[in-house]
Amino acid sequence: MNNNQISNSDMDIKKGALHPSILNQFRKNFEADQKNLLALNACAKTDPLEVCQQRHIIESTSHVFTHKVDSEIKPITNQKNSGRCWLFAALNVLRIPFVKQHQIEDFEFSQSYLFFCDKIERSNFFLNTIVNVLQRGEPVDGRLMSFLLHDPVADGGQWDMVVNLIKRYGVIPKKCFPESFCCETSSRLNGILKTKNSTQMHQFKSIMFSDSLIQFEQLIINYILLILPNAEKL
Repeated sequence: MNNNQISNSDMDIKKGALHPSILNQFRKNFEADQKNLLALNACAKTDPLEVCQQRHIIESTSHVFTHKVDSEIKPITNQKNSGRCWLFAALNVLRIPFVKQHQIEDFEFSQSYLFFCDKIERSNFFLNTIVNVLQRGEPVDGRLMSFLLHDPVADGGQWDMVVNLIKRYGVIPKKCFPESFCCETSSRLNGILKTKNSTQMHQFKSIMFSDSLIQFEQLIINYILLILPNAEKL
């Protein structure tokens, strides 16, 4: 082989591939350092993050605090297996002045109520977005439609979203709208709503007029009402 010829292995290396010879050299370099071997043995038996802790930092960190926060209002809230942290955080902050003003010891605003309202708003937003996208001529099997259908009614939210929900729907005591299975384990509800939205894709091209859209929104709301048993009381 002359100098102008390149073997397959040399070609792989030039393309940036990890050739066995390179990997062998990496291993030799690693094992040549005794500190690496010590770290390897430690991480094999212990959590790597625990191994990385520096003892002198732990000893010099003071856990004595000069300020004390008032005891949290009872009861302690629990979002369980759902992505409602933003609703819980906002309502927990909101209930502090409410409880103090009315001198109540045990009180919660209903997180499930705003959760239900949020699902309605998300479904409405999703359906109107689909109509707008189809009116622009986007293909049903295109990337944009695939992205919109990936997670149309997720749980997560942020400050401006909870503000808008409260402005539109207000808040109610938890006793008026208690927790349900699909609130505490929202993946089931989200999966059903996602499936119902996806299975209706073949009808989306006909949803170009408000009457058709309203009918489909009613279908989605019916499923939410079935899954969140307290919603029909509103």
